[in-house]
Amino acid sequence: MTGKHKQRGFSLIEAAIVLAVVGLVLGGIWTAAAKFYEDYKVNNTVDGILMIVRNTQNLINFATAETIGNSQNITPTLIKARVFPKNWENGNALLITNPFGGNTLVMNHASNFAVRLYEIPPSACVKLTIKISSIGAMMGSRGDGLYARSSLGFISSSGSGSPLYISNFPASLTAAKAFCGNTKASMEFGYNYTRTN
Repeated sequence: MTGKHKQRGFSLIEAAIVLAVVGLVLGGIWTAAAKFYEDYKVNNTVDGILMIVRNTQNLINFATAETIGNSQNITPTLIKARVFPKNWENGNALLITNPFGGNTLVMNHASNFAVRLYEIPPSACVKLTIKISSIGAMMGSRGDGLYARSSLGFISSSGSGSPLYISNFPASLTAAKAFCGNTKASMEFGYNYTRTN
């Protein structure tokens, strides 16, 4: 014996095992980061919707809303009035971008208005439906299209077909999943105007 140790490198099987373990760890980190980032965007969207609703209700009263008319896009007016969150603004005088990269519009419907978000992924749609309907329920809304003062009147979603409406606030996970489907959707959150003058 010479006292020398024979060194050998990784075999192909050992290298494959190491790469597989590294891949699993990186995949887990990536999945957790993606979920965290989506949750951040959902929370940002919820905060943004609540800000838009509060500012719109402070800006427009029932009489003005009736003169504007039904199914009218009031987004440009609200952009000028600085109603939207700063991080949703994109330099466009006609459109606002939501945290998921889609457009955001506010539509006047005479006695109420709706915040409409485009390009919402299915998993985010589920989370938004649950969170916003829970806030609506705390404010007295039942989800039947009737408005209790400043509360949420309805949530609608349209993926590839006709708009669907969710009822019974707060929405359950099962109801939200069925409501949102499997494709990116536009979502609409309907609120009442509160000021009479």
